[in-house]
Amino acid sequence: MINSKDLPDIDITEALNCLIITINGLVENINIDSSILDKTFDKFIKALSNGLIRLLDNAS
Repeated sequence: MINSKDLPDIDITEALNCLIITINGLVENINIDSSILDKTFDKFIKALSNGLIRLLDNAS
């Protein structure tokens, strides 16, 4: 089991960026239409709280 003390802290934008890079790599490897990915991320952004959306906007 991994102890949280062993893991470095990263901010939310870095974590989301890693997630997006990983998903994009998967999409390229399994040939999913990019419009499906766009729709998925649109739904994800709509589900976020307003505070988190502002945080992400300020970080970009």
